Amino acid sequence: MTTRSMGFNTVSFYVHWGLIEPKRGEISFEGFRDLQPFFDAAQKAGLYLIARPGWVIACSRAIFIYLR
Repeated sequence: MTTRSMGFNTVSFYVHWGLIEPKRGEISFEGFRDLQPFFDAAQKAGLYLIARPGWVIACSRAIFIYLR
Protein backbone atom coordinates (compact mmCIF):
# COMPACT_ATOMS: atom_id res chain seq x y z
CA MET A 1 0.00 0.00 0.00
CA THR A 2 1.40 3.39 -0.93
CA THR A 3 1.32 6.61 1.04
CA ARG A 4 -0.97 8.27 -1.51
CA SER A 5 -3.42 5.34 -1.58
CA MET A 6 -3.79 5.65 2.20
CA GLY A 7 -4.93 9.24 1.73
CA PHE A 8 -1.77 11.01 2.83
CA ASN A 9 -0.31 13.91 0.85
CA THR A 10 2.69 14.75 3.06
CA VAL A 11 5.67 12.79 4.36
CA SER A 12 7.91 13.95 7.20
CA PHE A 13 11.48 12.69 7.13
CA TYR A 14 14.57 13.01 9.24
CA VAL A 15 17.99 14.00 7.96
CA HIS A 16 20.82 13.61 10.43
CA TRP A 17 22.76 16.87 10.30
CA GLY A 18 26.05 14.97 10.59
CA LEU A 19 25.31 13.53 7.16
CA ILE A 20 24.88 16.97 5.60
CA GLU A 21 27.74 18.65 7.49
CA PRO A 22 30.50 16.03 7.71
CA LYS A 23 32.99 18.66 8.94
CA ARG A 24 32.13 21.83 10.80
CA GLY A 25 31.29 24.50 8.25
CA GLU A 26 31.39 22.11 5.28
CA ILE A 27 27.90 21.46 3.86
CA SER A 28 27.64 18.75 1.22
CA PHE A 29 24.75 17.35 -0.80
CA GLU A 30 26.96 15.38 -3.19
CA GLY A 31 27.25 11.61 -3.72
CA PHE A 32 25.37 9.56 -1.16
CA ARG A 33 24.27 12.82 0.51
CA ASP A 34 22.29 13.84 -2.59
CA LEU A 35 18.62 14.12 -1.59
CA GLN A 36 17.43 15.25 -5.04
CA PRO A 37 16.34 11.75 -6.20
CA PHE A 38 14.18 11.48 -3.06
CA PHE A 39 12.68 14.92 -3.73
CA ASP A 40 12.03 13.98 -7.37
CA ALA A 41 10.29 10.73 -6.38
CA ALA A 42 8.07 12.57 -3.91
CA GLN A 43 7.16 15.17 -6.52
CA LYS A 44 6.36 12.47 -9.06
CA ALA A 45 4.09 10.77 -6.49
CA GLY A 46 2.39 14.09 -5.73
CA LEU A 47 3.64 14.24 -2.15
CA TYR A 48 4.77 17.18 -0.07
CA LEU A 49 7.84 16.74 2.12
CA ILE A 50 8.68 18.08 5.55
CA ALA A 51 12.41 17.88 6.25
CA ARG A 52 13.40 17.52 9.88
CA PRO A 53 17.15 18.08 10.07
CA GLY A 54 18.86 17.66 13.39
CA TRP A 55 21.15 15.62 15.58
CA VAL A 56 18.54 13.41 17.25
CA ILE A 57 16.54 11.20 14.91
CA ALA A 58 15.50 8.16 16.95
CA CYS A 59 12.99 9.61 19.42
CA SER A 60 9.78 9.08 17.45
CA ARG A 61 10.93 5.61 16.40
CA ALA A 62 11.00 4.60 20.05
CA ILE A 63 7.52 6.06 20.55
CA PHE A 64 6.23 4.27 17.45
CA ILE A 65 7.56 0.92 18.68
CA TYR A 66 5.96 1.54 22.08
CA LEU A 67 2.58 2.35 20.50
CA ARG A 68 2.58 -0.80 18.39
